[in-house]
Amino acid sequence: MEEWQRFEVPEVLQEKTEEDRIYALREELKKMEREIERLKHDSLTGLARRPDAEDAKEIKERRKRSNKPWTTLMLDIDRFKTINDRYGHPIGDDVIAATADALRHFSRANDVVMRWGGEEFVVLFNNATPQDIIDKFYNKNDKKAEISFELTIDDQKIPVTLSGGVASFEKEDGLEEAVGRADAALLWAKTHGRNQIANYDVLPPKEEKS
Repeated sequence: MEEWQRFEVPEVLQEKTEEDRIYALREELKKMEREIERLKHDSLTGLARRPDAEDAKEIKERRKRSNKPWTTLMLDIDRFKTINDRYGHPIGDDVIAATADALRHFSRANDVVMRWGGEEFVVLFNNATPQDIIDKFYNKNDKKAEISFELTIDDQKIPVTLSGGVASFEKEDGLEEAVGRADAALLWAKTHGRNQIANYDVLPPKEEKS
């Protein structure tokens, strides 16, 4: 016959007085909240992870309350598999972390920067239009919007470029709808030379997402 598992009173309930128990429970709740917050962030970059349904709903409500234009920028590190194959996965991780630092640098306090997964990132810009973002990263010499940098690790110079797509939030958009359009613009950027940011709102008709 299977033995009963011995019941043990949770430690936080073993405090002597009711006041002590309430204090202990509050402290335990704070620990749980810190752990939940930690799990919402990517361990490699420290950026927010791709939000779950509840967090996505909160973002949607925040956008509506702001009553200002929001823009989504989706980015992908160009030829990331080649970087991993040539330099090794630890260097690949360094490239991802350096990209996250670059995104933090150009974003503002009220913007939301996320590691969407793998080598993909999403930035939500509050009070900005897609054209504002294109202008921000426009390179007059190359005549295109772009994000690129060079990373030096152990005397190795590693050029890093990103392809991206920007799209505006429509009135009733949730996060997935806006990111979906930005992703379509990202795909256009990838298939038209990489190392550029494309604006979904002005893609040629034949190139738009069907």
